[in-house]
Parts: sequence; structure tokens; C-alpha cells
Amino acid sequence: MARQADRKHIPVAIRREVYERDEWTCQLCFAPVVPGNTERYWWPSLDHLVPWSKGGTDTAANLQLAHYGCNTQRQAKPLTTIPV
Repeated sequence: MARQADRKHIPVAIRREVYERDEWTCQLCFAPVVPGNTERYWWPSLDHLVPWSKGGTDTAANLQLAHYGCNTQRQAKPLTTIPV
């Protein structure tokens, strides 16, 4: 649990890099992510390919853009278990 206490926010520069690289498209459902959407499910979020809780890093190479709701549904499951 000490790892959670050490957690820092992902820098804005890395967030922007991932959002632009993924062309503002959710990498879990492949629908557009619209900045400023007021519905929480559709907010942009960063999904860890290797979950942070499993030792994944906060680098752009380990992050992908996802809707907040899609990311929440995925939790810390491997990508192969997510229904399409």
C-alpha cells in the first residue's frame, strides 16, 4: 500500500502527448473522446496498459486514452479480457 501513497499526478505534457497520439479516440471502445463533455462517463482519462497496481508506469508508452467510464469498467484487468 505504500505505493499508492507515493503516487503522483501524471504531468500535463504526458497527458497531451497521449491524447494527441491516440487522436482523441478511446482505445477501449474506439469512439471519439470530446474534450469538455459534461457527462462523467465520457470524460477523457488515461488507461494504463500494464495497470499501475500491477507495477505499470506513468510513461506515455504505458498509457492510452480512454473514456472515464470505459477505463472504470476495465479496472486492472488485462486488455485481452475486455469485451469489444
